Amino acid sequence: MADRSSVPARQRLLDAANRLFYRQGYRSTGINQLIDEADVAKASFYNHFSSKEELALAYLQRRHERWMKALTSQVDMHAPLQRRIKAIFDCLEAFIAKEDFRGCGQLNLAAEFPGEEHSIRVQIREQKQELRAYLQSVIQGPSEDRGEEPSEQAKQLANAAYLLYEAAMVESQNFGASWPAEAAKQAAGQLIAGRADNGGGAAG
Repeated sequence: MADRSSVPARQRLLDAANRLFYRQGYRSTGINQLIDEADVAKASFYNHFSSKEELALAYLQRRHERWMKALTSQVDMHAPLQRRIKAIFDCLEAFIAKEDFRGCGQLNLAAEFPGEEHSIRVQIREQKQELRAYLQSVIQGPSEDRGEEPSEQAKQLANAAYLLYEAAMVESQNFGASWPAEAAKQAAGQLIAGRADNGGGAAG
């Protein structure tokens, strides 16, 4: 096991936030618990973050970046659109099971902040919009790489796929089961197949 003292204090704080915010929630996690979990001095905490909220924003950003990297690397292994869409939901299903049906870290945190303009809610919306845009680029295909605006059909399909994705995350947490993710994957595949049947391009 690696010596924790060799891990930078900022990373240890982010690792602690990832465990505690995700497992027990933001408001149930105090700064002292974060400091103890990270095994850093209080002064070290404030050297890196001005507040628990600032740590939460950094936690959300790191979590989002890691998820998008894992997702895109999985999807990029495939070329046909049907396989790429399947890979998105396969990745989601694996995450849901690995995290013991704890749900979406972003949505869990958003539920603790009712104000729509709170910085945490704003950042979460931006991250969800990035996911929607990524789904648009997957569905639109190579034309997106040329800088073309996604078609209306691609936008509509991406919105539908996004809603299936988010619903699968929420309902898998609600039921403590993987079947919502599997059902969402099947529904998304049917949507994409329907696009091909209607002359929207080969689904692969």
